[in-house]
Amino acid sequence: MTLGTDQPFDTSDVEWTDCAYDPDTNQTIFVWEDMGSSSYGKCVLGTLSGGSYDEMTYGTVVTFESTAIDSCKVVYDTTNDKAVVLYRITSSGAIKAIVGTVSGTDISFGTAVTLGGSHGTDPGGIDACFAGGSINRVVAVFHNAASGGGNKGNTVALEVSGTSITWGTPVSHNANGATEHNRCCFDENQGKVVVAFRNNSNSGRGDAIIPTISGNTVSFLGGNTPYPGNIQVGGQGICYDPSSKDIFIFCAMSNSSNHGRIIRGTVNTNNGGEITIPYATTLTGGQDPMYLSLIHISEPTR
Repeated sequence: MTLGTDQPFDTSDVEWTDCAYDPDTNQTIFVWEDMGSSSYGKCVLGTLSGGSYDEMTYGTVVTFESTAIDSCKVVYDTTNDKAVVLYRITSSGAIKAIVGTVSGTDISFGTAVTLGGSHGTDPGGIDACFAGGSINRVVAVFHNAASGGGNKGNTVALEVSGTSITWGTPVSHNANGATEHNRCCFDENQGKVVVAFRNNSNSGRGDAIIPTISGNTVSFLGGNTPYPGNIQVGGQGICYDPSSKDIFIFCAMSNSSNHGRIIRGTVNTNNGGEITIPYATTLTGGQDPMYLSLIHISEPTR
């Protein structure tokens, strides 16, 4: 791999960055917490340029939240041609969502909507994906750190309409106990969302489960599938590979000095959706510890 020249999108201190690709305009959408500006939520579009596409130019930086945030996640809704940003408010732990519209090299935002009820999370506690096909929803996962939430893992569907967004009702994907490192991705071959998480009610082992999503309603027909080899998760990322049509989970094994593991799973549609996870592979080379609470795997774009 040959790297181009470092080209910052913000010259002040930043934290909690994320990005998503807009296939309609061939631009990358960056979101972040701007620590140099009261930790407000910021966004900018980047366009690859240069003869070898090793440079990037940026549009105008836009503020999508004028209150301090400490987590953010952006996905692109390819059905509605909109960006959706989910983020956590520092002072309250509340989770908000907002819709962005790309025009040229700039982006504008509608009105943010807060997830209602007794729901909130910790910094870094949100993940999301866009589920296309018959689902046609943004799907978010988080552990509920609000009062009475018990840190249980929740899955929720969000519907985009114009510049507005509507939250469905969150449903626990691990009703028996607390979770961490909740992650999700969309298997476009089977038309199913995969949710992966650390199951703190079972010694921190890694589990995966398939929700059934109809409109804004989420339900779970099957049970959890544990990762093989007693893998206890210290952090993870997840993605769908369109070439193999499989799910890949990249995780740190907390009961093995946080060494890295790659896990491969295959989704089927039995009983509303199941995933088989036959084996995990240890990363080759030096077994340095990994701290994957900081790792995010982006969905491949074709």
